[in-house]
Amino acid sequence: MSEGCRACYAREFARRNPEVLGVWGKDEPRVIASQRYLDQPFAWARKAVREKRRERVFLGSMMDFWEDNPQLVDIRGRVGTTVQQLPSLDWLILTKRPETIRVWQTMPRIYPPAFLHSCRHVWTGITVESQRRADERIPLLLEATKGHPRRWLSIEPLLEPIELGPFLPDIQWVIVGGESSQGGRQARHFDLEWCEEVVGQCKGAGVPVFVKQMGSRPLAGGLGLKLKCRHGGDMGEWPDWMRVREFPEAMLRYP
Repeated sequence: MSEGCRACYAREFARRNPEVLGVWGKDEPRVIASQRYLDQPFAWARKAVREKRRERVFLGSMMDFWEDNPQLVDIRGRVGTTVQQLPSLDWLILTKRPETIRVWQTMPRIYPPAFLHSCRHVWTGITVESQRRADERIPLLLEATKGHPRRWLSIEPLLEPIELGPFLPDIQWVIVGGESSQGGRQARHFDLEWCEEVVGQCKGAGVPVFVKQMGSRPLAGGLGLKLKCRHGGDMGEWPDWMRVREFPEAMLRYP
C-alpha cells in the first residue's frame, strides 16, 4: 500500500500460519473469523461495565478495515453493527485508506459502518510513516470525520522527520514508534531525533502522545544502539524524554 508496509507483521504472521490466516496478497481470498471470535467484544463490554472503566479494542489488527474489497462488505457490516451496540468500548480503527471512508458515507442506509466515524466511542486513525503520507492522508481523514473529535495518527514506522504542526489542532492522539525486523526483512532506521521532534510537537500542541517502541534499528547521534529487546520495546533502555505513554482523557473517563 505504501512504504510503511515493507516489513508488515501481518504478512509475516500469515506466512507462518496460512492454514488459519490465509495467503497474503492483494488478490487472495480474505479470511473471516468465526462467529465465536466475533462475539468476544460483548463479554469485554460487560466486564467494562461491571468494573466501571473503559476498554480499548484495536479493530482488525490483521487487516485494513476500510480496504475497498467486495469480500469485506458483509463482514464489515456485521462488525460495524457490533461496534455501534457496544459504546462501553473504545474502538480503534486504523487505515491507510481514508478516501474509502468517504465513499461509504454516501450509502449509510445500506451500509451501517458508514456511521462509525460519528460514533463517540470510535477512534478513526491513519498511518503516516512519512511527510508525504501525512500530507496526503491527514486532510482526507479530517474531511471524512468532520466534526468528530476522535482522530488519531499512527506514526509507525517513523521513517523520516515529520512536521505535523498544521494538523495537530484537529488530532486527539498520536502513537509513534520504530520498525521491527520481520521475516528476514531488516528494519529501517528509527532516529531518536525524529521521535523527539514528534513528541515535542505533540507536547507543544497539547496532544497526548504514546511512544510505542524503538524498533529493531534505533539511531542516536547517527550511531546504532545495541538493545537487549530486539523490538526496542523495553522502556528501561530508553532515554527519559522518550518514556511517554499518554492517552486521551476520553479513553480514561467512565462512562
